[in-house]
Amino acid sequence: MLRVSSQEDDLDLGAITEGPREEDIGVPYGNELIAYADAVVARSPDIATTRDAVQQALGDAGVVGAAAVIANFQRMVRIADGIGINIDQGLELASADFREEIGINRFASAEGRGRGTG
Repeated sequence: MLRVSSQEDDLDLGAITEGPREEDIGVPYGNELIAYADAVVARSPDIATTRDAVQQALGDAGVVGAAAVIANFQRMVRIADGIGINIDQGLELASADFREEIGINRFASAEGRGRGTG
């Protein structure tokens, strides 16, 4: 588990790739948001349940905002993958430990990007 702390926040960044946790991850309603994002990306039958949990926690505007962020991220990643955008060398070096620690390098889309092969 990778936790990042600042004066105001203590964030569990491992939840990004490992999913919701029983304990607080440091983002208000973070577990509900992660569960919803995971369900949408996986096209899971849990989409309605997780969306309802976000709506209960954040209201209608929160659901719309979360759905917009999920959709936009999916769009940008697909475009980057489709045209073969690689991480530039500076970012690759600066983020190598972080990407490995939270498990980003396990994703198929990481192949060739940020792993010294792109």
